[in-house]
Amino acid sequence: MRDEAQTNIIAAKSFVKAVEAMDGRYMDDFFSEDIEQIEWPNLFKPQGEQRNLQKLKADIEKARGILREQRYTIRNTVASETCVILEMTWQGIMEIDMPPLNAGQRLQAHCVACFDFREGKVVGLRNYDCFDPF
Repeated sequence: MRDEAQTNIIAAKSFVKAVEAMDGRYMDDFFSEDIEQIEWPNLFKPQGEQRNLQKLKADIEKARGILREQRYTIRNTVASETCVILEMTWQGIMEIDMPPLNAGQRLQAHCVACFDFREGKVVGLRNYDCFDPF
């Protein structure tokens, strides 16, 4: 069980690195084809959003034109053989003006991501993002 939990942590952290790099290609190795990702309502997505693998990859790529850079600081990690939970602080810098946001503006959010695993692949991901006021 311990080895499987450690492997799952590595996969979850790989996802975080792919998001930081704004490169969806890195997801194929650890996401199941039938993944369902849920982003719960937040300032940017008031209705929340559900994504499949293709939409998730496309949205991560799309961030490259909106953000200059983004970084996650992992605060806590909890893992088992079927689940990894990461508590993180996200920081990003806007690349473009997107009212009410301006190019160069710094953003911050406090995040929790819950990854569900089956046979070594992520099959479910739920994101809870709480953005600081801007």
